[in-house]
Amino acid sequence: MGFFDGKVAIVTGAARGLGYDYARFFLQDGARVVMADIQGDAVEESAHALQSSGEVLAVSVDVTSPASATNMAELAVKAFGRIDILVNNAAIWGDLQKISLLEIDPGYWDAVLDVNLKGAQCLLSQQIGVEPAYLQSGPASCRRWDYLQCHRSWTYLYGSFSTPVSA
Repeated sequence: MGFFDGKVAIVTGAARGLGYDYARFFLQDGARVVMADIQGDAVEESAHALQSSGEVLAVSVDVTSPASATNMAELAVKAFGRIDILVNNAAIWGDLQKISLLEIDPGYWDAVLDVNLKGAQCLLSQQIGVEPAYLQSGPASCRRWDYLQCHRSWTYLYGSFSTPVSA
C-alpha cells in the first residue's frame, strides 16, 4: 500500500527533469498522475514510458493561460474524478540563458517571468488542486507538494496569517 493510494496528482513541467521524477515518484507510491507540459509530444512520450508504473494521463498545458489551466483540470477530473495534489513545477530553468540581465532579450525575459512567476499564480488563481479549506484558512491547511511555494505566494499577496506556519 502506497502513501498516495487513491490520490490524484497533477505535475506541471513533467516532460523531463524534476517533473518527470516527481511523476514517477507519485506513481510508485500509488497516485494516479496527470503529467502536464507545454511540450505536448514530449509529455506524451514521458507518460508512455511510465505507464507500467500506474495510471497516467498526459496533457499539453500552457501554465500562463487560465483557459489552458482550466482545460488541464477538467481533463484530470474527467479521467480520474478528482485532484488532490498540484506540483507547480513548470519553469524555464534548466535551459535558462546564462547571460547578463543587461544583455537579455526583453521578449525572452518576459517569457521567463510569465512561466516561472505568473504560471504558478495562474494555477493557484484557478484553484487547481487547492482545497476550499486552504482558501479560507491559509497555508496551515495546505497539504501540497508545493507547500513552500503556496506559503510564499499567499504571504506575499495577502500578508501573513494569524496561524503560525513554518516552511
